[in-house]
Amino acid sequence: MKELKAKLHQYCLDRINQQIANAQHAMEEAQKAANDETKSSAGDKFETGRAMMQRERDKNARQLSQSKALALELQQIQMDKNYTTIQQGSIIKTDKGIFYFAIGFGKVSLDDTSYFIISLKSPLGKLFHHKKVGDTVMFNKLSYYIETIE
Repeated sequence: MKELKAKLHQYCLDRINQQIANAQHAMEEAQKAANDETKSSAGDKFETGRAMMQRERDKNARQLSQSKALALELQQIQMDKNYTTIQQGSIIKTDKGIFYFAIGFGKVSLDDTSYFIISLKSPLGKLFHHKKVGDTVMFNKLSYYIETIE
């Protein structure tokens, strides 16, 4: 399971780093477009164009900030820690699938196997938090029996 946890964690890091790179690139492009906007004889057109570019840049800045916060959450996970209850960084096997508690990416497929990468802040994550092997969690009329925790 340690190797699986490392693989799932690396997947999260790669994906969040890509989100950070995309947001930075989009911000740079929006700023460049705003800087390239030239004042036209229409007057208001220039100001409207710059305002639109600024809103786009601000949106990308928020996405960048959120992605960096998620990256920080990932960096704080202790990869070598064994858990007796479900915590941030736990990987569990249930009768419905394998879950990794990190940040919210949902269902992912690695090596032809499906995994659920979810946050403890999500509705399902909150129900799993602090549960132990042998416990059952009910969510949306589904029962999840916890078989193992790592």
